[in-house]
Parts: sequence; C-alpha cells; structure tokens
Amino acid sequence: MKKRNFLKTLGLVSVFSLFAISLTSCKEIFDFIVDNIDLGINTYNPDDFAKTVQENGNYSKFSYQDLNETNVYPITPARGNVNILVVPVEWSDLTAYSNNNIAAIKAAFNGSKEDDTNNYWESVKSFYYKSSNGLLNFNFEVADKYVPTYSSDRFVNDADDYGTESKDLLDDIYKKGLKINGEKVNFADSKWDSNKDGYIDGIWMIYNEKDASRVNSDRFWAYVTNYSGDNLTSKFGKYGNCALSFLYSDSLNGLDAHTLIHETGHMLGLDDYYDYNSSKNKFGYTGGLDMMDLNIGEHNAFTKHALGWTKAVAVSEANTYTLKPFEESYDSLIIPSSSYNGSAFSEYLLIEYYTPTGLFKLDSKSNYSNAYPKFFTDKGLRIWHIDARLAYQTYKSNNTFTWGSYVSNSISKIPEPVSTSTTLTEATIAHTNSIDDKTRNKDGHPLIEIVSRTKNRLYNNRYATNSDLFKKGDVINSSNISQVLDSGKFYDGSNFSAKLTVDDITDEAATLTIEF
Repeated sequence: MKKRNFLKTLGLVSVFSLFAISLTSCKEIFDFIVDNIDLGINTYNPDDFAKTVQENGNYSKFSYQDLNETNVYPITPARGNVNILVVPVEWSDLTAYSNNNIAAIKAAFNGSKEDDTNNYWESVKSFYYKSSNGLLNFNFEVADKYVPTYSSDRFVNDADDYGTESKDLLDDIYKKGLKINGEKVNFADSKWDSNKDGYIDGIWMIYNEKDASRVNSDRFWAYVTNYSGDNLTSKFGKYGNCALSFLYSDSLNGLDAHTLIHETGHMLGLDDYYDYNSSKNKFGYTGGLDMMDLNIGEHNAFTKHALGWTKAVAVSEANTYTLKPFEESYDSLIIPSSSYNGSAFSEYLLIEYYTPTGLFKLDSKSNYSNAYPKFFTDKGLRIWHIDARLAYQTYKSNNTFTWGSYVSNSISKIPEPVSTSTTLTEATIAHTNSIDDKTRNKDGHPLIEIVSRTKNRLYNNRYATNSDLFKKGDVINSSNISQVLDSGKFYDGSNFSAKLTVDDITDEAATLTIEF
C-alpha cells in the first residue's frame, strides 16, 4: 500500500502538514539500500603516504533522492535537468509588480555573474549548479503574473503557520490555469516531472509584497512545504512560498537569492540545522555558519554527501591523507563508528578542508544584511560529528508517534514499511538538530554538530568563528573532542580510537596523518 494513501486512511495527513513547513522543517522519509563494509584497520606504513580522496573516495551509496512509493511526500530531484515553476503572484489589493520586479525574480532564480544577469552573487540556478559540481541543473521557468480570484486579506486571514493558505492558492492556480509567455501550462507535461514519480518536481510562489515590515509568519513568509490537499489530481508536490521583499534583503536590485537557496534546499529534502526551540537558545549545533542554518555561505560536506554530490573516504587504514579545498575538490574524509554502513546515513566524524573561496567567498567578506556573522575568513579543517542513523518509527491512528530501535547496519536493504489497520512502522532518519522535538528526534542527539578546536560546544554558546577550525600542528583524539564524543565514544557506544595530526595546511591542500 502506498504510504500517502495509508496515512489518509488513518487521518494522519494533517499531522504531517504540521511538520512540513521549513520553519518547522520538512519531515522526509528516507529510503535507501545500505551495504555492510569491512572496517578492518591496517597498520600505519609511513612509506605509504599522501592518499587522496580523489583517488580513493566514493560517493555515498544512497542519497536523499533514493525514495520509493512508501514516502509520504514526493521530493525534488537533486541530479539532472530539473524544471521548476516560478509564479509571480500579484494580489490586486497590493502594489502591482513593476517590470524591474519581474526582472529581479528572473535574475534571482536564473541569473549568473558570468553573463552579467546577476551581479550580486549567485542565483538559485548558478548556486546549485556549482554546489553540486554540475550534477544538478535547475531551470526555473517564470510564469506570467498570476492574479488570484480572492484578496490578499483572505490569504492572510487563512494563514495558520502550516501552509494551508498556500495550498488553497495552488488549488486556485490549478483550477484557473497558469501561462508562460501567453501559453497555457500543461501541468501533466513530463517536463515538470524529471524523476517520473507522478508529481511536479517543484513550484515557487513569489508574492508582490516588497515591504519587509509587513512580512511575518502569517503574511507571505519564506518556507517550503508539501501540497497535502484532498484533491491530488493537480499532482503538486514540494512548493515554495516567499514575499518579494526577501529578494531585496541584501540587494537594492532584488537579486539576493540567499533565502531562495536555503528554502530550495528543503525541496531537495534537507532539514534546517538550527534548533526550532528559539526560546531556549540562540546558537545551534552548526554555529550559524551554514546555508541550512543562517542561510549564508555554502552547503557543508555532509549535506553534499547526503545529496550524492561528493566523494568521501571512509578511513580504514592508518595513513597520511591529502584534502584539497572542499570548494574545488568536493572531497572529505570519514572516521566511522561501528554502525557505519557505507552511506551518509550513519554515525561518523566528517572532515573537510575549508577555504573562504568559491561560494563561501561573499559571506566571508561581508556580513549578510549587515546583521549576520561573517563566514570563516581563515582556512582550516572543519570537522563534523554526524549522527544520521536510521531508526524505526511508528505512526498511530490517534496522531501519536513512537520510536523503536535503530536499524541494524547489517541489513542489505531498508526494511519495507509494516502496516496494520491503525499503525504504520517504517525506518527514518533518527535525529534532527531540534533535539527536544521527540517526534523528530529519537534520543536527543543532533543530526550534525561542528567539532570545535576550542574543545567547547557551540550549542547555546556562540556563533562559529575561525577559532573552531583545526590548523597545522593540531592533534585530534578522544580526549580533546570529548565535548561531542563523551568519554571518547560515539553515540552508538563504539570507541573513537583514532588520532589525527594536522601536518600542514597550504592554499593548495591540507595534509593529515591518521593513526589507530
């Protein structure tokens, strides 16, 4: 049975809407096959040195895109040529779009510094093409202005923080029709469904509200969620919601795509890396410096590995390793736990060589919107503790959720969902960076946490700074990263027995020796 039909039978569709908005995250169900790997450790041979990730690395065997018909909602593909609809929604009771506004929308989604169509930074298209090493090529087709059949006041009054007002607007668009250059859009055209899952790959709605003071969680806020209406004949899947004002946050010409890039990450299945419990803390586990945290910089090595864009070496032998700058090599190293399963969806330490170049450069040079912290201005090794293990979760007909055990790393493929008349049990990612949300976090572990050179945890403490990067001469072992690996153990209980020594860092590469 397809899960989305099952949930409708149980009356759980409305519950999943609650978790779908990017402000409360997109709850994706990840389905992929995981293989066992040999974690045998060889004796360190000083004559066998300078192993490179490019020569020995592997892509994650499975990514966020490896979903099947058991998923609650469809996902926007992260590889290939992907067409996304962009709809400039013009409310008749608000200031009409100018030609410059429409040009700004087109430039923010499709522009490029290379052809002078976006001289601010990057568009959504150019960012993701570069970030994915050319594996993802978005084409955002901007529709003609769409005037809804009802007022913006009704839209605002319908707002409930769970996206229902935008769902109603999508129904309005589907019934009334949409045009591009005067030609009616055929939503059933296969061009809108590159992964052939029966759902449109994605649709953005941009509203003619340029006054940022009038934008809040109840009025044209920026988020991505899932279409969950009863009438699924429209085949809408992921959709984005955003006021025009966000495009002007750091650009007088409306070319700022920071927010659009972050929210498009949710279309690809990514979670927010900040903690939703903002009343409890200001600083999250990634220290603010990440595209899925404060909307700045670039995606980190875990994000890219989980999307299937980068190589990584799971270190199984003592050696000296070379990492070129992550921005140009897309490479990283993994120190595995005993539950490592050969994919990004395990527990491990992840090492990348950060440099303030490429997509990181702009936000390392200036404070975004004159308010955000600068990205790292120095170069050094950035180390992450990842706990992206799978666990069983059961959804019940009374709208409750319970966690079961972690999925064994010895399985050859993900277990099929098991359903009864009142429950559905399946495997899903066990953790997010909102550690107190028990419906989305099994054991209160962060999904991704930066390991600081200062030996202090950044959570609820401060934003990340250059002091958190590992430099030449630094040694990393169980005793000096105990803030994230208590008593030198991974969360799965296995020992962290490695010793990492940073031998050298130059503009061209970082070298480190790993011993066990």
